[in-house]
Amino acid sequence: MLSSINSLTSAEMELFEKFISSPYFNSRSKITLLFKFLASKYPAITPADIDKHNISKLLYPGSRYNDEKVRRVISDFVQIYEQFLAYCEIGKVDRGYIDSLLLEALFKRGLYSRFERHFKSLEKLTLREFDKDDAFYRNMARNYFLHCFHSSDLGNNSQFQSDIINTSRNMDMQFVFSKLHLYREILINRKQSAKLSKIELSFLEPVMQYVRENVNELKAEHPNIYVIYLSIMITLNGDEKDLDEMVNYISLNRGKFSRETLNYYYSYIVSEFWMKYNEGLEIYSERIFEVYDTMIRLEVFKMERYINPAWINNAINIALVNNKTNWAETFLAKFKNDIEPVSFDTCYNLSMARILFSKAQFESSLQYCMKVDFSDPYYFINSKILSMKNLYESGDIERMEYVIDSLNKYSKRNLKLVRFQKELIKLTTKYFGLLVKIRLKDPDKVIILKNELTKNRSYFPNRSWLLEKLDETENLFPNRHKNRKSRK
Repeated sequence: MLSSINSLTSAEMELFEKFISSPYFNSRSKITLLFKFLASKYPAITPADIDKHNISKLLYPGSRYNDEKVRRVISDFVQIYEQFLAYCEIGKVDRGYIDSLLLEALFKRGLYSRFERHFKSLEKLTLREFDKDDAFYRNMARNYFLHCFHSSDLGNNSQFQSDIINTSRNMDMQFVFSKLHLYREILINRKQSAKLSKIELSFLEPVMQYVRENVNELKAEHPNIYVIYLSIMITLNGDEKDLDEMVNYISLNRGKFSRETLNYYYSYIVSEFWMKYNEGLEIYSERIFEVYDTMIRLEVFKMERYINPAWINNAINIALVNNKTNWAETFLAKFKNDIEPVSFDTCYNLSMARILFSKAQFESSLQYCMKVDFSDPYYFINSKILSMKNLYESGDIERMEYVIDSLNKYSKRNLKLVRFQKELIKLTTKYFGLLVKIRLKDPDKVIILKNELTKNRSYFPNRSWLLEKLDETENLFPNRHKNRKSRK
């Protein structure tokens, strides 16, 4: 638990210092001392730093190790740390709930004039809200429900009825939002697990019917419900019109959504684009790049302390597919310190290898490939494929053949590879092996392999490079291919 302090942002770390220095939350000097020590090691706290014996020497210098005393201090520290994490989430995610609690406190204490002013202020503010989510509807239902009691006490029947209607309306919207959101998650995960295929959700069809019948109103007044509905239709039907509508709607209204909401929706959009691209629709490569570029410009690409290395890899890959080498270099320089520490070396080395390959610096690219940690199948497979391309470009065909053979053996003996990875290795070794044979022995087969690559539109990430190499080989023997065509 203590090592997770490394994941805090610098701003969160500063806030944690204030939190732990407050007598309201902490009055123990040992807790403060332990925090100062960990802060001095942040953001690179190691297992040795949080070893109980080392902490004992810090807290009780010159004393014999007492396991119970040390455990108690660590336990108290962790409790305060967990309180802080909860405090961060309340402030970040649901500020409206704090306002609602204040409204309830004012009502319970009989501060009715203050209660009324606070309610009107919240009502005015929230009625202008565009980015409405589960918390918004829950808080508004709670606020109106509290206010209906006040209206009843005053004998204001018309206001009481209005409060009840608004309470019910927000409860309904919360139910619709939550149900659609849950259904969307089930649909997405159903693609990955058959265990979810038999799950049936009560009230789902009435909710979907309600949305279909009121889609224009929801589009105007309840944007998050509308976007989630679109995402469900995309997942169910794969209709590009729904996907385009979602992209256009978010782009048109992106100034009204929070950064967190934009990150969530753009992440969904880019995953849908990747699915299209992986199905062989290579025209989506440009759209994927545009989403990443937009997310960076809007500062919604990085939302947590660290970025998942898969996002780094994907962004660099698609930038290079679109010949955006300078963009990829700038991107890596900007975010390299935000890569999860446990994956930093491997992610950075493979990224650099790809960038250097795109700049035709094949020897340097190969050196970075050799630094990649091969324990993860993704990095092993991709570094080996890139190594083969570097060796081919450098004219070292013998070593390239060795890598092809080692990749085939890896696929046969590694039982943890998923179907997609095995298929990628199979296609890569097949086509790269044919490329080597064509170059060394049989240039007449160029046209056959080019036709096969062109006709087979299933996802194959090295298709363009292979076709480029085949064109180069064909140009080495122009007369031979002309004679072959004339004989036909």
